[in-house]
Amino acid sequence: MIQLHERTESELNIHRSVGRAKNPASLTTTWTLPTFFDAVNANSAVPKALVPRCPIRVRISFASSWKVLCVLEVALDFEPIVGAHKLTLLHTAAANVAPFETLGQELAPDIPLQHVVDDSLLSEARERGGVTPYLNRRVTTAVLNAIDGGAKAVLCTCSSIGPRVEVARPFTDRPVMRVDDPMAEETVQAGSRIAVAATLQSTLVPTIEIVKRAAERNDKQIELIEILCDSAWAAFAAGNQDGYNNEIVKSLEPAAADVDVIVLAQASMAGAADRLNSDIPLLTSPRSGFQAAIATFRATI
Repeated sequence: MIQLHERTESELNIHRSVGRAKNPASLTTTWTLPTFFDAVNANSAVPKALVPRCPIRVRISFASSWKVLCVLEVALDFEPIVGAHKLTLLHTAAANVAPFETLGQELAPDIPLQHVVDDSLLSEARERGGVTPYLNRRVTTAVLNAIDGGAKAVLCTCSSIGPRVEVARPFTDRPVMRVDDPMAEETVQAGSRIAVAATLQSTLVPTIEIVKRAAERNDKQIELIEILCDSAWAAFAAGNQDGYNNEIVKSLEPAAADVDVIVLAQASMAGAADRLNSDIPLLTSPRSGFQAAIATFRATI
């Protein structure tokens, strides 16, 4: 399911032009965005996440043969308004929208945010192990759609599809960022014996890889301990954030006394950071990743 969340109410106008081949004529109507969505079937091939906060021109061509009216072509053109800059956050869980929106209000209230949620990307990564040409294409398409919709930069908040986001970078000159990049840099500076915790196997592997890359860049020797908190995911899927955090803490406690730093691989795990009774540094990705995205965004405008 794809969802679109905007910080402010959109002022989109959708223009529909209709022409007949045998009787050239045109009819132009203007719809506001809610009216347009009311008119779009829930099973439409045009997902809401593709509709940016900018004017859209919809061309529909018809040909009539006597009393028969046939649709020949339907084309959507996405035309960003000049100066309509925004930072788009690509999520794979709707629960991540509110925490990042809160960060946005705290750290960058002047920057317009767009939250695009597509939970099917995470489902695909989990079912197929995270590495498929089809998933690469889908994530790249999501990134490019955001940029076509006026995004000056895109931040992916899901570590499971982080490597797929990197695949999209060669196709645009706009910044395309992973939320866990800054966390990986912090991790290798915090110590050499590192516990990487995740509630999904599909997130554990890419997070370990990004930490290894950070260690190589910084010429650091590290030892990695994997912690899979798989018992927690059922609570998250059920919307039980409190139970989710408690299960994560239970999984972390045995390792807390034997490592230099603990990394919480998923943005959704950040709420557990304050619950672990330990002096060991516990690193999460939302704040550091969002701060880096803000700095990059400001540098592009």
